[in-house]
Amino acid sequence: SLYFVFGNLHVNITIHPDGSVDILAPDDWYGTERVLFRAVDSSSALAEDWIRITVTRVNRPPQLPYIPDITVTGGVLAFMDLSPYLSDPDDPLTSLIIRTDTPWISVAGSHLILLFPVGDRGGEVQVTVTDPQGASVIGTFNVTVAADQGSGRADGVSSGCLTVGLAGMVIVLAALAGVLMHIRYRGYEAVEAFLV
Repeated sequence: SLYFVFGNLHVNITIHPDGSVDILAPDDWYGTERVLFRAVDSSSALAEDWIRITVTRVNRPPQLPYIPDITVTGGVLAFMDLSPYLSDPDDPLTSLIIRTDTPWISVAGSHLILLFPVGDRGGEVQVTVTDPQGASVIGTFNVTVAADQGSGRADGVSSGCLTVGLAGMVIVLAALAGVLMHIRYRGYEAVEAFLV
């Protein structure tokens, strides 16, 4: 029966009276250890062997515990930055893939670009965030679409969102570093140049 183990620095090894073994690694550790197991049989013959134990990295999914609801104006661009609400214990935010279940929202990095049509009522939006290894998380938030005010001017900043009216051709400056987009809207064209 097994009675001795040596060499484990990170993994915890428990030898049970029936000869079975439990091997447990700490939550945030992965790697390889060589461990010596020693056993003796009923006639006191001794045997030992080095065993390689490999603990692979566990991919933990992204975290998206909360996304605030937003009110937008129909036919008007609005931006929402998800980075304050999004995290991943294993991967940088820039490596995450973000998708939504509505055609009225585009994604640029961790930013959502919302352009709901006039007359749309909005509703619940599902956001899926996937890491490079395929682990994902789903979050939801509600969009309320208000009537078009036709202001054609910047309406201001609230809850981390910048809303900009589109009447004709408008150049929108926002702090989405390094992104340049070309938008066609109601027959007009607008260029969004984002500050670097």
